Amino acid sequence: MKDKGFKGFCKKLYKYRIFLLMLAPAVLYTLIFAYYPMTGIVMAFKKYNYAGGIWGSPWNGIDNFKFFFKSGQAWTVTRNTVLYNLLFIAVNTIMQIAVAVFLTEIKNKHYRKTTQSLMFLPYFISWVIVGVMSFNILSSDYGFMNRLIEHFGGTRISFYTTSKVV
Repeated sequence: MKDKGFKGFCKKLYKYRIFLLMLAPAVLYTLIFAYYPMTGIVMAFKKYNYAGGIWGSPWNGIDNFKFFFKSGQAWTVTRNTVLYNLLFIAVNTIMQIAVAVFLTEIKNKHYRKTTQSLMFLPYFISWVIVGVMSFNILSSDYGFMNRLIEHFGGTRISFYTTSKVV
């Protein structure tokens, strides 16, 4: 006989508690990075002011949409968005195929593998690590570039605060 109702549900929760605990990080990640940002869609229905923020601004109903469609720009904006996306998809696909063909034409196996690795490296490294690596290379005090410049008799350059590096 099957357990029914709330008592049966609680028994199943207890039975599968380890699996649910393992599932918790994925659920939390999805809630934070996929669902929470969607709360900003509320701005479409508010008369936004900076003092009140998203939740403190007064409700506007669908007046923002009425304004958008009456402005005469709705068709232009929608058309431009669709055309830009189609263009980006086409150009990216062509470029990706071209790079793949060019890579297969490289005769030196080690150079080809190194090039492939360098091309895919940004997909596997966190942007925090990329930032730290950039800082370690360009830092005015301890950066690799400035130490190299000093080694060859030059003066340090503050890459982060100089608008034009000469």
